[in-house]
Amino acid sequence: MCSLIIILLAGLATAAGPLETPGVLSVGKSEIALTHVCALLFDHEEGVNETPEYRILLSDREISPTLIQAPVLHELDALARAGKLQGVLLRLNRDSESNDIYGTVLFPPANPYESLQFFTVSGLEEFNVKADDQTASGEVAYTPTSIDSDESGTFSFKATFKTALSPCPPVSEKLEGPAALASAPVKALFVFQEKLRSGDLEGAAAQATAGKMKEIQTFVDQAGKEAFLEQVKQFVPDTETLTQQIRKVFVRGASATVIAEDQGTNYLFLVKEGEAWKVN
Repeated sequence: MCSLIIILLAGLATAAGPLETPGVLSVGKSEIALTHVCALLFDHEEGVNETPEYRILLSDREISPTLIQAPVLHELDALARAGKLQGVLLRLNRDSESNDIYGTVLFPPANPYESLQFFTVSGLEEFNVKADDQTASGEVAYTPTSIDSDESGTFSFKATFKTALSPCPPVSEKLEGPAALASAPVKALFVFQEKLRSGDLEGAAAQATAGKMKEIQTFVDQAGKEAFLEQVKQFVPDTETLTQQIRKVFVRGASATVIAEDQGTNYLFLVKEGEAWKVN
């Protein structure tokens, strides 16, 4: 049920640069050449994380840094699950005294309903990563000492990289109170959730990205439409309730984050496609 809640409520850029010497990611019996790297500093003004973080993406193809410019990286996750991007994402907290590095293996899980593989590295000599506000570099060679997975999920990787940080679009609007409720992203969110609550999936699709509707259709196929809609009515608030919950809206380039409070903080994400805001 948690997964359902997460899925329903949930600028300037240069392309990734090539690695001088390709690295390699091994997952089970698959070997993927890591050929490109991009990095940026994400300020986390929206509050998803407490401190800014460096994000370094080692990938098997050229990509745009826009993939790692959102507070939560739904699009990156979706591409990895579809096999349209493979590699490793590394994250380092800029202001933390800890030297922990948080990683995500970008490779489709054997079970499509499982999360991607995550790992944490701290203080390993063979994991030398450095970043400042201009560049990120590293020599990494990592094989987990133990992993709670079958053979198809075991992984290791190695790479050497150095890259300039790509610019990240700053927050251009921070709206609160009536201004937040009157904003275009919130209006699109209201319509989307009312269409969803009424069972009008076609109407909801007009207010959502193709990726969002694909996720929703996966749940419909899994649970059946009737059971799915019962869950929607239970967990997706109506417009009146959501109006009371919304606190702030952050706009950053072509993306928006709506923050709502309901026994905790919920972050809802939208992107701008043409002139229209879509739930993502």
